[in-house]
Amino acid sequence: MKKSASRCLPLSVAFICGSVVWLCPAALGQPAISAVVNSASYEAELAPGCWMTIFGVRLAPGVATAPVPEPLPTSLLGVRVTLDGLPVPLAYVSDRQINGVVPFEVQMSGAQKSVAVTVTTAEGTSSPHQVLLKAQAPALFTRDQSGKGAVIAIAPSFDRLLDSVQPGETMVLYAAGLGQTDPPARSDSGGARAEPYNRVPPSRMPAVLIGDRPAEVLFAGLAPGWPGIYQLNVRAQDRLDSDRVVLRSAGTQSNITSINVPPGQNALNVAGSIASLFPGDGSDPNFPTESWPFDRSVMPQVVRFSVSLEVASGARPFSILATGEAGYARIEIDPPNGTWQAELTVPDAAVQKGDYSAVGFVYDYRSCNNALVCFPFPAGVVPMSRLYRGEVLARAALPLPNRPGSGGLAFFTASGALPATRRFVIDATTNSSLSTFGGLAPIPLGYLDTRTLPLRLYVDGRLIASKDVAYKVVTRPVP
Repeated sequence: MKKSASRCLPLSVAFICGSVVWLCPAALGQPAISAVVNSASYEAELAPGCWMTIFGVRLAPGVATAPVPEPLPTSLLGVRVTLDGLPVPLAYVSDRQINGVVPFEVQMSGAQKSVAVTVTTAEGTSSPHQVLLKAQAPALFTRDQSGKGAVIAIAPSFDRLLDSVQPGETMVLYAAGLGQTDPPARSDSGGARAEPYNRVPPSRMPAVLIGDRPAEVLFAGLAPGWPGIYQLNVRAQDRLDSDRVVLRSAGTQSNITSINVPPGQNALNVAGSIASLFPGDGSDPNFPTESWPFDRSVMPQVVRFSVSLEVASGARPFSILATGEAGYARIEIDPPNGTWQAELTVPDAAVQKGDYSAVGFVYDYRSCNNALVCFPFPAGVVPMSRLYRGEVLARAALPLPNRPGSGGLAFFTASGALPATRRFVIDATTNSSLSTFGGLAPIPLGYLDTRTLPLRLYVDGRLIASKDVAYKVVTRPVP
């Protein structure tokens, strides 16, 4: 398998490079930054070596793009950006947007660090804009550059974009935020074009899930010649349960992207639904929809679904998969043996009482100051007075865990025989203990006022039901 990248990258990744200079009337007044985000996911999740996008006003006197991929300049049209006092390599500047690379040289003394970003033009220097850096902030590039929808996937021959993936197929993905490489990389220069390539160290090898099954990672490192863009050569498993593509690294999950997969033919007359109990989506009056902004760095999420199907004659093993942002329910159907097995994620018993000590630091966003310095809840325990009514009600609807996990999550597992009628149902009265699962979603302190919980229900790789649930979050220090 050829490990190096290629003659070219897809346009939606290569937007950072070009040779355009478009002069506009001079911007009047000091530049002002409104947000700084990961260029791949558009989340407020950044790391050294990660592509970032700066939004604001009066950021440049015109539009300019760096003429070549490497080395990137630290000045375009007289615009300079610093992060933690270090010059930022720039690819694009305009009045309202700048694209650049977080310097690899930022010194991280802990799990995260608050740093200041400034933009300087001929009109002056912006007020410092604080952002939080992590050691790694994994994100996948998508076709529409929104961080959502179809992932950029190309054939190993680098000659075509892939609209779909077959079981066992190999493809190339592009990512950001995977941290320093071995040998070390420079922020303004791309990955090496020959051995030794700038690989992600084995101790930090990311996990890639294609169709909610772990893919084999054949290569992970900076794409040759492209600053801040990581290339992942991956091989899908022989079974795919969904159209989702997700990257995980250092305990952090990327944006959720997608690629078409071939649906199976093992289930007939399929129907189902999926809903969020917390945050409440209004579909069940027993679980309130609350207008509060969520105010801590880890959010419990509780999801309920129903499904009914008929197992086809001669069917092979297949799965029912219900997913949220941070949890899942997977029911493996084994027609040849006439059995099923279920695994559902649920917050562990301690978390269900507000004790997040197994999760790590859970930050109280009501404690943050203007420098984005926030304090964790003492001993990792969220007081009962800070738990929302809907949160408590939704937790009570979860099955009790019967298998330990880690990081505040555990599992509920069950198994049984398929009915002689070959009709399999999960709802409020039949197999009801399988209908509700939960997870713990990290909530970055960023620019988004509203986040979206994507709910999906798949049967044999086919999307049966979906819902995107919006909920409000704290985006700045609370007075």
